[in-house]
Amino acid sequence: MIQRVKWFLFSALLFLVITGTVASGDMISPRMRELMGEKMFRYAQWGLLAVDIQSGETIYALNADKMFKPGSTTKVFTVSAALNVFGADHRFETPVYGRGKILASGELTGDLILKAVGDITLGGRATPEGHIAFTDFDHDHANAFGVAILTAPGPTAGIDRLAKQVLGSGINRVSGEVIVDDRIFDADATQQGLTPVMVNDNLIDLVITPGKPGSYAQVEWRPRCSFYRIDAQIRTVDKGRPESIDIRSVGPGKIILRGEIPAGSSPLVRVAKVEDPASFLRALFIEALQRAGVQLDASPLDLNPAGRLPVKHHYHNLPKVAGLISLPFSEYARLILKVSHNRGANTLLPLMSLQAGDGTYKDGFRIEKEFLQKAGIDLSSVALADGAGGDPYTNFTPAAVVGLLRHMASTPYYGVLRNAMPSLGEDGTLAGAVSPDSPARGRVHAKTGTIISFNPLAKKPMLNAKALAGYMTTSRGRNLAFAIFVNKVPVDTVQEALDVGHTLGKICEMMYAAQ
Repeated sequence: MIQRVKWFLFSALLFLVITGTVASGDMISPRMRELMGEKMFRYAQWGLLAVDIQSGETIYALNADKMFKPGSTTKVFTVSAALNVFGADHRFETPVYGRGKILASGELTGDLILKAVGDITLGGRATPEGHIAFTDFDHDHANAFGVAILTAPGPTAGIDRLAKQVLGSGINRVSGEVIVDDRIFDADATQQGLTPVMVNDNLIDLVITPGKPGSYAQVEWRPRCSFYRIDAQIRTVDKGRPESIDIRSVGPGKIILRGEIPAGSSPLVRVAKVEDPASFLRALFIEALQRAGVQLDASPLDLNPAGRLPVKHHYHNLPKVAGLISLPFSEYARLILKVSHNRGANTLLPLMSLQAGDGTYKDGFRIEKEFLQKAGIDLSSVALADGAGGDPYTNFTPAAVVGLLRHMASTPYYGVLRNAMPSLGEDGTLAGAVSPDSPARGRVHAKTGTIISFNPLAKKPMLNAKALAGYMTTSRGRNLAFAIFVNKVPVDTVQEALDVGHTLGKICEMMYAAQ
């Protein structure tokens, strides 16, 4: 999840301090202090700030002007800046161009070119109601946390729509190539692992179902295409034995699965990274065209023939034969914040730059900096080195994020941002943070953040960061902007680290009840 920024991007680090005053002394309740003083937190560092949105009154404060690793609460900065650039209603259009003549018979004598524009779902998560589908346990985190629930909409639904549009344009045969143009991002962005091509988050979902002891487990996968081969040999072992799954990508087009799964266990969801997104999209598009009734000479088994592409951005003379219009950007904000979508958050940086005409990863920081300056935020108490919060150089204070949240509450995007965040006890990464009967359930909308590393000396995990930042409507109807951070918590297991989220949930319940 951590993506390193090149040395020259240090000049792009943003330092932001919120104007105004924060009480220098501690302002937390005895119950909060008792909770933060539990044994597991004896070496930890806590930070907290809660401010009344309307009056600006500081309600709670603890180390509010100290730097903390924020984890994915960084996405609040990125999504807020992107809302300022795109607006809530912006839609991405992925075009398909025809190069060559379209004969009376319906044959395109040249190439079909799909130009990727950075649509982070490409129509693959869209529901019939016009929303982007998500689950409380997103597949993006399946391997790290060992659990995931797949969304119902098929990941290739948007590609299928494009293929039908090509047929509807009068093309029933393509004698040339099918090519994906993925050149809109600069080298800096691609070196960060970013790409404008995004099908199923550039992951292959693997569903592993055990059989009887001694037999091979059944492995299903999506999205299926002939470009990829899955070599799966996972033995079903006796009930009660531990699972052990090893997933390896062997060059473009092949994934190897080995290991063991205990009999009687529920199906496991794991993911494999797509190593060549452009060739993967090309193969899926070719097969979608074939299903739609378009005959092709191009093979889905080949790599993307990028060398045949026209001069970059020179499409004005080519007819557009299909186009996929995305859902509004508000839905993308919701996906990124609800499930903590790392690829989506980092991709917003070059996308914001593209909107201004540059298209570079580095320029995305400039745009974010200008947004924060115009919001009245001084450049001194936040260091942003990525869009998702995984980079070790990303740090900021509770006061910084609360100041941003208060600013966004004064803009037309307040409702969009608030509703895009996970709802305490209801959905996204906050679904299980409190009990179902918690009085604060549904009254808090906030972004979570988690960074877990491994301590080689102790041979145990280390919770480097657990954080929560967002909005709360209290029991007395007060609207608060708040941020809670805890850093440097030694733990025995990854699950214990994740359970610290319940502690943050308890603090939310205390604030809710007291105000």
